[in-house]
Amino acid sequence: MQQVTVFRRTIEGEPVRYGLSLFTSDRGIRPADAAKAAEANGFDAFYVPEHTHIPVSRDSDHPGTQSAELPDDRYMRTLDPWVALGTAASVTNTIRLGTSVALPLEHDPITLAKTIASLDHLSGGRVVFGVGFGWNAEELADHGVPPNKRRTALREYLEAMGELWSKEEASYDGQFVKYGPSWAWPKPVQKPRPPILLGGGGNEKTFKWIAKSADGWITTPIEQEIDGNVELLRKIWAEAGRVGEPEITVLAGKPDSEKLAHWEDIGVTEAMFGTPDKSPDEVVGYMERLAAKLGRATAAKPETEEGRGVTTKLVGTQSVSDDSVDAEPSIRNSFVEAFRNHPAGVSIITATGDDGPAGITSSSVISISADPAVLAFSLQSLRGSASVIASARSFVVHLANSANERLASTFATRGAVRFGDDMPWSFLSTGEPFLHGTGHALRAVPLNATTCGAAVIVTARVVDVIDPQHMKACHMTEYVLPELDYDYAALEPHISGEIMELHHSKHHATYVAGANSAIEQLAAAREDGTITAKAPLLSKNLAFHLGGHTNHSIFWKNLSPNGGERPEGELAAAIDEHFGTFDAFVNHFSAVATTLQGSGWAVLAYDTVGQRLVIEQLTDQQGNISIGIVPLLMLDMWEHAFYLQYKNVKADYVKAYWNVINWEDVAQPRHGGSVAELGFCTHEVDVCEGSGLIATWRPTLDTAARNAWGLSFGDGVEKTERTPSVLISEGPHRDLYRFGALWRPRGNPVLLVPPLAVSADCYDLRAGQSLAAHLLDGANTPYLLDYGTMRYSDRGMGFEAWVDDIIPEAIRTISDLHDGAPVSLIGWSLGGTMSLLTGSAHSDLPIASITAIGTPIDYTKIPAISPLRLIGKYTGDTPLTSATNLVGGLPAPLVQASYKVTALQREVLKPWFIMRNLHNTETLARMESIDKFMAAMPGYPGKAFQQICEQLMLGNNLFNDTVTLAGREIKLSALSVPVLAVGGTTDVIAPIASVEAITSVLTGAPSVRFEKAPGSHLGLVAGPTARDSTWAHIDEFLKENAPQLVSTS
Repeated sequence: MQQVTVFRRTIEGEPVRYGLSLFTSDRGIRPADAAKAAEANGFDAFYVPEHTHIPVSRDSDHPGTQSAELPDDRYMRTLDPWVALGTAASVTNTIRLGTSVALPLEHDPITLAKTIASLDHLSGGRVVFGVGFGWNAEELADHGVPPNKRRTALREYLEAMGELWSKEEASYDGQFVKYGPSWAWPKPVQKPRPPILLGGGGNEKTFKWIAKSADGWITTPIEQEIDGNVELLRKIWAEAGRVGEPEITVLAGKPDSEKLAHWEDIGVTEAMFGTPDKSPDEVVGYMERLAAKLGRATAAKPETEEGRGVTTKLVGTQSVSDDSVDAEPSIRNSFVEAFRNHPAGVSIITATGDDGPAGITSSSVISISADPAVLAFSLQSLRGSASVIASARSFVVHLANSANERLASTFATRGAVRFGDDMPWSFLSTGEPFLHGTGHALRAVPLNATTCGAAVIVTARVVDVIDPQHMKACHMTEYVLPELDYDYAALEPHISGEIMELHHSKHHATYVAGANSAIEQLAAAREDGTITAKAPLLSKNLAFHLGGHTNHSIFWKNLSPNGGERPEGELAAAIDEHFGTFDAFVNHFSAVATTLQGSGWAVLAYDTVGQRLVIEQLTDQQGNISIGIVPLLMLDMWEHAFYLQYKNVKADYVKAYWNVINWEDVAQPRHGGSVAELGFCTHEVDVCEGSGLIATWRPTLDTAARNAWGLSFGDGVEKTERTPSVLISEGPHRDLYRFGALWRPRGNPVLLVPPLAVSADCYDLRAGQSLAAHLLDGANTPYLLDYGTMRYSDRGMGFEAWVDDIIPEAIRTISDLHDGAPVSLIGWSLGGTMSLLTGSAHSDLPIASITAIGTPIDYTKIPAISPLRLIGKYTGDTPLTSATNLVGGLPAPLVQASYKVTALQREVLKPWFIMRNLHNTETLARMESIDKFMAAMPGYPGKAFQQICEQLMLGNNLFNDTVTLAGREIKLSALSVPVLAVGGTTDVIAPIASVEAITSVLTGAPSVRFEKAPGSHLGLVAGPTARDSTWAHIDEFLKENAPQLVSTS
């Protein structure tokens, strides 16, 4: 079951919330009136119970009376909780609406999931799902629930409902709940679901159930031992690896200030008070008296709270009443509407700092109050962009919509260019960066910040709500995303509906937004006099995005579910005239498409100068094409157009394309005239031979010139684009990232373990050289460990730091995120060594398999270190390690130089290689990515380098089965998981023989598979043949050893 981190109250020292519980019935105050009065009196939550009926004949004891006797007759008169809370939602704005408790097992889980999601949607994300196993066995039996299976059944119900709430296409196959692939909307506003609190007696069994399947605990009316049970729950919660602290709601009885203060100190998050089932006047009077006793009318938080590492301070220079804040008198309605229409649960926060615009992605933004409009969010650290936002005078919170996953991923990715050429953004008149294409945007000023360790909770007042439709009308009227003439699935099986939807609604939409942003920024630059400085960049930006918009607009019209066949009339005659036959034309066009390097388009066009049909390759969205042509037929060869369906087999995609071409549209050129009106020649065209030669070579010369400039004076031949990733956890030398979607892990978990002294980018050099992106495209969720930079203070770190601490911690974290599923490890070079040692040393870790790429086992088979081994035979490791011990390790420059020595021929011949390939952008981009990778290599810690020299290079301990770390022996023969080893045919660092030796060492593994692959050491992971060799072996191995999900029953 997916776990929820509840951001509202996870920090020690925050005041206890106060909630009210009304035992609703068909007499007394109505739930809507009670909830409205509770909100008006400052209470935080309103709860109602559930019983569908009470069987007359019962043996079950009531928890309060300890007998079959009921306390009163309200149990048989209870209102339906979801109808009651629906009426309450319609008359309130901020109070949380919960059940204390609901009995999900008495409902159909699919229907109940729809009910709760609808209520959370309509209330703006205020539902608290309090659940119980049910004490009344006879009541449950009437619903077909076996009394001895309540816990398992409830867990399945919640898991099945969670799938419907969090997945676009959900399915579930359990003992008590089964349904096939299904769609279900709306989704809850709270992501991935509303918080789930279990009501039940405090004991170890209950708390283990909560730690695995819920987000907190509601006590029973007879609970006595609060302190001990809170401590026990928090201990079990932490041992289960849950983030933050559990919600703990205590049934409070009378308002005792000392008791409430004590509960706050021990971590209770909410005190719930019962409300009498009486007339409206009596209930409202009771609420007012209770609120006065609790100090709700006059309570104020101190400016600074000391204790347990928590500090609250006022930030910024404005207060809530500051007249300088340009706010509307009341924005309550638009503020509530913004959160109600915030389905993604993810926000992007932007601000302007001294160095320009900054932004981060956050999944913790919540509404605190509607009037005044107040929100809060958490910053996990005060580094980089987060520090800019924490100190900003104002910022903008963009509530992401379902089409913003790529945008949100960019702002969550380490090292990503967030306000680059392809980012549709502009400055607001008030100075904050504004992102086009998101949902509502909230301009806010900070009120205070609360720190707890490295984390910071920011509270801010919203002073303006920007409607995305308004921004579109004001700023983006020039270009719009065109509607298609057919459904997304209409072109199947030739082009899948999934591809069409992503291609049109996300990729094309990004180009539209980018073009409009460029137009707007150019206009602003003309007005403020900065056009000279900004024109080069903005013009390039406009060309790229406008090219993407126009190209796709033609592409959609070129397609039709009724397409295929062959053209007729003038177009058919012109094709025969200029290409010989239609088949010759098809072969020519297909060859242009399949041989295009990098990204771009194949284009059939009319050349207005030569007055003939031509086929050209368009690179990216705007390059390598003649300016005097009129495009007729365009084929998108960017990977996003076909990879989900056809993988890397471009030829199959191009072959399928001929089945969906709308030849009627192709025959109608873009200016609206016919083919005949373009003046197609039916005779030989007299074109000068010299001008034809220049026309043929000009694109190649332009490319070569552009690449030469980029390598010599510019920023390179290509902007590096890495796979989007999200920081999952961080710590010294152990930052853990997840590639891909922000909202929910999917597929088999895979951990990429980098070697020491190598940048973690080895698995994600660039598009086309990214094992991470390849794994993500399959049925996997790849994760990455990043060790960061090694400094002198890290000189005492040895292999045991990774084998016993850093890697096991990452494995457990990932497994917990995937409901206990075992994790597949992939390690390149020494990353493979550390993975093998970790698995051998810790048989209890949830490891599914290990892949070791270019990982030497027998160091006697490495010719490059033979001289060192010979010297070491007589001197030990002293000559190798004495200097490194003095400086704390092997410095980064020496590591980089050593790596270059292993590829000396490459370095010597590089100038000739560049000259020979100046016209080939893809080849130069690969070279450039490797150069950047080598330049970013960090150093080795002193102790780790000594262990490499002493135990691996000189002692050959891996091949001898025993490595000694921190005084204990680790035997590779103890490894008990499947292993794949891949060796490179031209690898001089880890020759084939040194890698293949693994097959004779891992005697305890259930299977050891060895494969050869073409390539050098780095080429195994990121070379031009890696996709069809190393990556293909990994795909097959992971599929064979896919982890079986751990049962949650």
